[in-house]
Amino acid sequence: MIADIRKRRKAEESTSWPNIHGTITRAWVETQEHEDDYGSKTITHFPRWEYEFPVSEMTYTSQNISFGGTGGSNRESEAREGLKQYPLNSQVQVFYNPSNPEEAVLVPGTQGTMTLVIFGGCLTLIMFFIIVGLAIWALTS
Repeated sequence: MIADIRKRRKAEESTSWPNIHGTITRAWVETQEHEDDYGSKTITHFPRWEYEFPVSEMTYTSQNISFGGTGGSNRESEAREGLKQYPLNSQVQVFYNPSNPEEAVLVPGTQGTMTLVIFGGCLTLIMFFIIVGLAIWALTS
């Protein structure tokens, strides 16, 4: 929860970061496989990019698109289609932290995924307090 709040704060800060032109140097689909406690496997495909950008005579490399991350798909073809958003060798606008240029994104601010993560964390916390409150009420009644 605290990590989510820090990430959201950093996302908000990124809207005031300076920006510079960068270049997409790699584009690929990353496949992740997860197995639940019952042995059921889920495969998710994510479009991934790497880009370079110059700051103060140094060249930096990053794979961060946004603070909300990029959505995945259970279909590899959809992830490959997503790669068209930032084609290989294309020019992109890079927003970087002037105090730490290694921290950079292509899309500043908060994204829908980040909002869902924070909303989910808050909802979990509220449910926890409701359950604890009900348990205390049941014990005292």
